[in-house]
Amino acid sequence: MPLASSSIPLILTIIRRFADSTGKSSTKLNSQMRSSVSLLWVVGPPIAFFSVDKIGFRSNFYLSAAVALAVLLLVVSQLRDPQLPPKSEDDRRLPPLPRVVWWLGGIMLLANMANSIYVSSMPLFVTKEMGLSSAYPGVFFGLTAAVEIPIMLNVASWSNKYGKLTMIRLGFVFGMVFYIGLFFTDTLWMCIALQLINGLFFGIFAGLGITVMQDYAPETIGKASAFYTNSMLVGTMLGTSIMGVIAQYYGFKAPLLLSLAMLGCALIGLWWFERHFEPRRSQWRQNQANL
Repeated sequence: MPLASSSIPLILTIIRRFADSTGKSSTKLNSQMRSSVSLLWVVGPPIAFFSVDKIGFRSNFYLSAAVALAVLLLVVSQLRDPQLPPKSEDDRRLPPLPRVVWWLGGIMLLANMANSIYVSSMPLFVTKEMGLSSAYPGVFFGLTAAVEIPIMLNVASWSNKYGKLTMIRLGFVFGMVFYIGLFFTDTLWMCIALQLINGLFFGIFAGLGITVMQDYAPETIGKASAFYTNSMLVGTMLGTSIMGVIAQYYGFKAPLLLSLAMLGCALIGLWWFERHFEPRRSQWRQNQANL
């Protein structure tokens, strides 16, 4: 699994380099790439939970192996590196990641912790505490992904109008509303309606996160992409682990409060980031323009 996950930052780097070499919008391309992942979530979880319900867990491993083989064949036959101008020996010595990227990575980690806590606890909450069929978690994941897709496809134009950081802040607010609503609901239809708000949150967050980190590290796109991926993976690891501990003692609804707290911390971190780092970046851009 770690070896397979290492391909993600490589794909993100290839997309950004392709955008830079062709003059295309990196925000739009990253959002389109991420929306394709959400498109798979529309059909993937429902199929997975349906096969578990009807055939058993083992069937999912065979399905996953078949998909992985298809991806491997597609990469070998079709994927190509973008052509960039040759670099001098000095240009190949990559500088360290800027401090601002580390701060952004912390914000991404907290937000992904919030999402992973929910993703891990929701199927058990729905089946064990609400008494619903095991097929419903897959339906919820699919509904969220169906909302994410148009959000991700449009978030690039919205960010051009209102700013990337402003849109991410709005996405965090949607996420907090979702966790509060889900904690206090006990009906199926309300759970379904809340997935629309969750789609707004994650569509904005996932659609813009990687682009923001790459923008703040233009000389180390590969490092920034890998750091973004690692922040997401570590957030998932911490979130699922903490969820298990809390759920064991307080039930499967209690972790939603932790998701709310983590996203609140991410929102505070983003506010601090905009107040301290963004003015410096604007001044740096102005100095570069003057030169």
